[in-house]
Amino acid sequence: MVLAFGGLVVLFGQGLDRITPRFLLGDLFSLTAGALWGATTVYLKRFLAERAQALQTFFYQLFFSWPLLLAASFLLEDPLSASLTGFGAFSLFYQSVIVAFISYLAWFNLIHHHPASLVQAFTFFTPVAGVFISGFWILHENVELRLLLSLALISIGLVLVNRPAHKATVA
Repeated sequence: MVLAFGGLVVLFGQGLDRITPRFLLGDLFSLTAGALWGATTVYLKRFLAERAQALQTFFYQLFFSWPLLLAASFLLEDPLSASLTGFGAFSLFYQSVIVAFISYLAWFNLIHHHPASLVQAFTFFTPVAGVFISGFWILHENVELRLLLSLALISIGLVLVNRPAHKATVA
């Protein structure tokens, strides 16, 4: 897992010398979100995976989260000050349908059918996939060496962690 985490450091490590308290607050929010996501995954696997289908779990989360997120957006965000452009509409569609709907539905299916520890480990690929899809496919940016190195480190780390255990033989 150290190699996989190192892959994330390679990908996002630029500018670590310019850390300010504001960055640390964002990091704290990210760590909190990750811990809550992990707790949700354990809860889903332990209490809901055998009693509900993945689609039910997905819609249950949507049903209770969208009113809270809508209220938070009105309370915390600035009023919309620009018109919606074509790229903005595409971005909204991409974030809503591809990222939120399809990826979460796939996530719940994986959680319902596979060990949570195995599925959770593969979330190391999420930032790499996000950088690749957003940068290369959408914004047509060049693929940098650090993205490929990050992908290699994460892949090697996950292969090492998830390889089958060898049973010791007695001679």
